[in-house]
Amino acid sequence: MKEEYFDVVNEEDEIIGQAKRSECHEKNLIHRAIFIFIFNDEGKLLLQKRSRFKDLYKGYWTASASGHLSPWERYTQAAKRELKEELGVKLPLTRSFLVKVRQKIDSGNVKLFIGKSNGPFSFNRREIEKVDFFSLTEIKKMIKNEKKFTPYFLAVFKTYLEKRKIKYD
Repeated sequence: MKEEYFDVVNEEDEIIGQAKRSECHEKNLIHRAIFIFIFNDEGKLLLQKRSRFKDLYKGYWTASASGHLSPWERYTQAAKRELKEELGVKLPLTRSFLVKVRQKIDSGNVKLFIGKSNGPFSFNRREIEKVDFFSLTEIKKMIKNEKKFTPYFLAVFKTYLEKRKIKYD
């Protein structure tokens, strides 16, 4: 399979070049990603458990849908594409905010989008092991009980709660 290329960006989220996925991770180059939080009518957030076939964070919980931007792709385009690829749905999405995630092996600028749906979802089993809705309180308990969550999810979820003025614990 051909390796993906990503836009490399600076701290202001301006494109300064492109690099292979592996190079972005090896050299810790800042690249762009999207996260989508889908809430149901009860206000519960859909999470996905990453499959064992993923290269990073196998079996970890993360956002409803997520992914990297292709070169020169816009955040909104990537969000629509990832939603269709990962969950098999098209939904109206509201763009929310940008989170700068900085780690040792994977740094990125993540734009969060919010949508609403009760499903059903048709997800790709090579990408996702399962999906389920959880209340924000349940998610906070899962995090506290050391369930495995991707670092990106933890950063975006914490920022989401802060912006919504919900106590993180």
